Amino acid sequence: MKYITEYSRTNLVNKLAEQISQRLSENNKYYTIIEVVDFVNFLVIKGFTNNQKVFSLSDFKQEFMKEEKDYLDFLGLKILNFIDLIDYKTPANDFFLETPLWFEFWNSKRPLYHSSVIEGVENKTIDVGVLESIDYTDKIECETLLPYSNVSINTYLKFSNLSISSNFPFGYSLDCGKTSFYYCEYISNQLFSVLNTDKIRFKITTNTDVNNDLDITIEANSQYKDEDVKSMVLDIFDFNLTKFENDYLKDFDFTKELSNPFGNRPWIKRDKVGELIFI
Repeated sequence: MKYITEYSRTNLVNKLAEQISQRLSENNKYYTIIEVVDFVNFLVIKGFTNNQKVFSLSDFKQEFMKEEKDYLDFLGLKILNFIDLIDYKTPANDFFLETPLWFEFWNSKRPLYHSSVIEGVENKTIDVGVLESIDYTDKIECETLLPYSNVSINTYLKFSNLSISSNFPFGYSLDCGKTSFYYCEYISNQLFSVLNTDKIRFKITTNTDVNNDLDITIEANSQYKDEDVKSMVLDIFDFNLTKFENDYLKDFDFTKELSNPFGNRPWIKRDKVGELIFI
């Protein structure tokens, strides 16, 4: 997952997507996916929801501009122009509720982010002030806008597109993949304590396989076979997403994932490590 710098337009579109999605989902009563695209002169708000109550973007905009005045002043934005493309008639079964979802996690204090990204930001070895985001593939990749003010960054630099879009998990209601995402982080954080690996790729789905086991895939490239890791995970973790959601996510403000992404999270714990034993 990309680290999004706090005072950037990338942060703005994700913050808007998350807040609008939260309003439309009404405490997760409704499925909602919102994407915000910044075209500099205007922002397109597009997405889907099965909430048929039309949301007033005009009222929301006035409230947002009042609450975020200092933030918008920093970005040089005196006005926000919205184009509303939200579809309110999407049936619940049209959302990707049974689609397999792939997520990637790193062996770090916050598995969503590679340790090099966390260390670079916290130790200020990466100048985040001129950047939109920082990512890690096989190297650190720093993203900035054009025109670019030339500064010294000892990493791979790439330029963002002419438009900037919000990205998952921001703008997605809990039942549209967000709960699964954080549950996989919860599991992966514990697996790193017993697997000698830097990265875990996790596929989660609500389907079952021919053995009537939950159809998940774990790619860990560890000293153990991936199938053995999967078998252990299915034995230890109950995959009760509803309970996990109610215990950890339901009242969590996900805009904190933008303002304080490396902070402590209640689901980043190792309460099952003692049970993770290979025979």
